[in-house]
Amino acid sequence: PVGLCVQPSGEMVAGVLGTWKAGGAYVPLDPAYPAERLALIARDAGLRVLVATRETAGAVPGFEGVVVDAGTGAALPHSRTPALSHSQFLAYVIYTSGSTGTPKGVLVEHGSLSNLLHASREAFGGRAGDVMPSLASSAFDIWLFETILPLTVGGTARLVARERVMDPARLAEEIEDATLLHAVPALMRQLVREVKSAPRRRLAGVRRAFVGGDLVPQDLLAEMRDAFPSAETHVTYGPTEAAVLASAHRVPSEGPVVGHRIGAPLGNVRLYVCDA
Repeated sequence: PVGLCVQPSGEMVAGVLGTWKAGGAYVPLDPAYPAERLALIARDAGLRVLVATRETAGAVPGFEGVVVDAGTGAALPHSRTPALSHSQFLAYVIYTSGSTGTPKGVLVEHGSLSNLLHASREAFGGRAGDVMPSLASSAFDIWLFETILPLTVGGTARLVARERVMDPARLAEEIEDATLLHAVPALMRQLVREVKSAPRRRLAGVRRAFVGGDLVPQDLLAEMRDAFPSAETHVTYGPTEAAVLASAHRVPSEGPVVGHRIGAPLGNVRLYVCDA
């Protein structure tokens, strides 16, 4: 496991891809998180290597392993860089809140992540030239959907700085040329309201709009349909253990909108209804 403690940037993407190329699994450490949580994750994951910038190198208190500068990287002899040929190799470890209140690491293999990327392309499409803002913290697995998915189709992932994500007006500027857009319901509601407050800012270029990660209210879906007039709207659902997303519901472009649906399973996924 390799810890990645980097702000949203190209260095974060390079850190993920470089870790995979070297045969490691990345463990995201959001530098905005409390130091105590980062230290707990580093200890629990047994981190011996940390990729960080000069600004974030001290964000993990008590770390005594090797710190790699994300700005320069480390020269690895090509002959010592293994090929990732096995779907059961570990890809990443995401720490959830934990039902006991103590963070727990969820181990996800390359086969699961690969299926998520293939199934998403099949279900939602994607093409060279697509632009998808990356708004989520790297500590959430949906970051992979927002960042890695567009790269697999020759598109662009725009990693938006945290301060801009938290400012609806500045965020609306960041997504003006977006063709794919994902946000959790609370953030999506702020964004929709900002877009609707300026009629000329209707985002006609958005082809797919995704919302998930929490309960999606019916009125929000209706507002999204108005704010993104050319977009297909999808409600997405999936636990961390199922590799980001497991199902999706396409909201009809006309007529009544029904909320609280998780939809149908993505490719190679099964949903089990256990009781009423």
